[in-house]
Amino acid sequence: MDVNKIMNTYDVHVAGEAFRIIIHSPFHLHMTDCISLEAILKSYFLTEIRMLLNEPRGHRGITGCVVTPSQQADFGIVFLHHYYETYFSYSGLFAALTMLLETGALTISNSGKYAIETSQGIYHLYTNKKGNEIVSMQMDLQMGEVVENTDEWKRVQVDRLRNYYVFKLPSSIPAISLQHLTPITNWVKSVLRDFHGRGDFTGIILSEAIGEGRFCSVTFEGDGFILRSPGVDSTIALLTVARAKGKKHRQLIHENLVGSRVTATVTDGMCTVPLRPVLTGEHQFVLQTGDPLEEGFLLK
Repeated sequence: MDVNKIMNTYDVHVAGEAFRIIIHSPFHLHMTDCISLEAILKSYFLTEIRMLLNEPRGHRGITGCVVTPSQQADFGIVFLHHYYETYFSYSGLFAALTMLLETGALTISNSGKYAIETSQGIYHLYTNKKGNEIVSMQMDLQMGEVVENTDEWKRVQVDRLRNYYVFKLPSSIPAISLQHLTPITNWVKSVLRDFHGRGDFTGIILSEAIGEGRFCSVTFEGDGFILRSPGVDSTIALLTVARAKGKKHRQLIHENLVGSRVTATVTDGMCTVPLRPVLTGEHQFVLQTGDPLEEGFLLK
């Protein structure tokens, strides 16, 4: 057995979203610059990435995270993805920190503050603990910006990098619920046909106001895949749209199709999002030459 082809991972769920944290792998990453590391992974390790994320070892909803040393922060993280996925996820930062703390790989800070380096900069997470147990985590985030507005949608830019098109629920769909999943998926197929060839969008958000400061939404990625979580980016996008309409919500409760919930609080123009990820599994994968499912497959 080639021990360099053994990969150890932990799986962490964040409000329904799945992350595979890679701690031992054949990714021989000697640099500590996340931008360079990301380029190396995309260029030289596609087989290993697909093996970890695709069926039968993974699934379409998994996002990969490689934890790396950092000279500027407590640790670094590089995101791995399926073809249509974005390279960055706030939820992935929560997932990686949870894994490192709960496995003892990172010493618990007395201040509760941790710095994480990414290809898009350094982000800070704050933890609350009871004894040696982490009971909650949160991030303070910048609001997004509405950069384009039509009768059908609003384009919201998060971090000046990721673009989300926010649509109101059309009259053809009674409500955002699993009961109406078929008309919802038919609706997004039509929207994606109109957006074909447009390279400036990260996701499409179908939203419904269900009360004062309460929203239900579905976030679709570029291939029509439904994000399994309300999502931090989607929450920021909805809050940004609400504030652009003059609604000064101090708190926004954001739910998705299956009832997963993210709550955001606004203070002094900043958005605070608390989450509590759950460590769900530990795995060891072996990549062998001649494996008929070396790169796996994705169910359509």
